[in-house]
Amino acid sequence: MIENASFARFEDNPARQLAYQLWAVDPSRPISELLPELRQEIGENVAERTVYDWRRRDTWDKRLAEEILAASGVSVFEQVRRLRVAALPAIRYLDQVARGECKPDRLRMDAAKFLVAQSASVHRLAVEAEAGKLPEVTAGSVASLSTSELLKLAASPLDADE
Repeated sequence: MIENASFARFEDNPARQLAYQLWAVDPSRPISELLPELRQEIGENVAERTVYDWRRRDTWDKRLAEEILAASGVSVFEQVRRLRVAALPAIRYLDQVARGECKPDRLRMDAAKFLVAQSASVHRLAVEAEAGKLPEVTAGSVASLSTSELLKLAASPLDADE
């Protein structure tokens, strides 16, 4: 029988944080493979079910995604702007295909349709934000904001606070 580490239930315990760090190196690796490394580092046994519980409670998938996004320096607002800009040549290409001015390429057409559809949905959300149909954005982490709230922020002038 495996005994749990005496401090396993506390969120800030070293074993729990180390388990996350070991898991984050390769999230596709089964948790059972992390246990020997974890046991070696902390000097105590941790039950596999406990590590699974930590993963669920601490939402490791979400935490990893947030950390990757933060480290990448990618701005949601910049991505929305890029999507809007990319839609213009996509519209032009689809128009040329519809008029018979250029030969259709299935892969390029699918990509162009996707860009146009995504840009249209972003535009609809921006119009709703300007009309005040979206909820007010409150202070908090970016992770807690919905896509529509992020788009509302992107549509609003950021210089008002400065």
